[in-house]
Amino acid sequence: MIKLILPIFIVLASCSPAYKFTSPMPSAPPLARGDAPDLFAKISTEKEKLKGHPVDPEIDGLVAFINIVKELETQVTGQSITAAIDRENANFKVKHKNIYENLARIKVIFNNAGTVYVSTRDGEPLEFGDVSVENGSRAKISREGNLIVFNQVEGIYGKAAFIKMYVATIQFNELNGDIKAILKKGPSKSVNLKKDILGT
Repeated sequence: MIKLILPIFIVLASCSPAYKFTSPMPSAPPLARGDAPDLFAKISTEKEKLKGHPVDPEIDGLVAFINIVKELETQVTGQSITAAIDRENANFKVKHKNIYENLARIKVIFNNAGTVYVSTRDGEPLEFGDVSVENGSRAKISREGNLIVFNQVEGIYGKAAFIKMYVATIQFNELNGDIKAILKKGPSKSVNLKKDILGT
């Protein structure tokens, strides 16, 4: 019976309608402050600014990156992200192959009028385990104490039993790497970046 039912669920999941964004994704701005000349250097500079703040040193690179994309008119490419990772931690692409390969599939992340957009090279979603980031995904980023908050999230969803669970808000705690995803429908989900995703 399971063998008969499973293909039906797979077909239904593959036929799920694409996410309907509230507005079209705008064009990325010309390269200006964001990607040039060196994302690694910009992250290093931002990490220096974080010294003296209670940010977990194991995730300060990610916090620095988020601070960079929060800037208006910022633009970073997937190529610049993986190049920065290679310089910071050459073993990352071996230990976290799926994450690395999907980051490489990013065409550009850019900030337009305070909303951060993700554009993929092939138009297909980025796949990070059970979490998918659709081409055109977007969010507004703000701070609430030690939380980095992604509000008005569109196009990011988790998968369970062939059901897409779309995210409304993401709260990222820079003190310990805790991530809480508040869903548009259903209970919130929580994971820890270091333990559950990076395995550190």
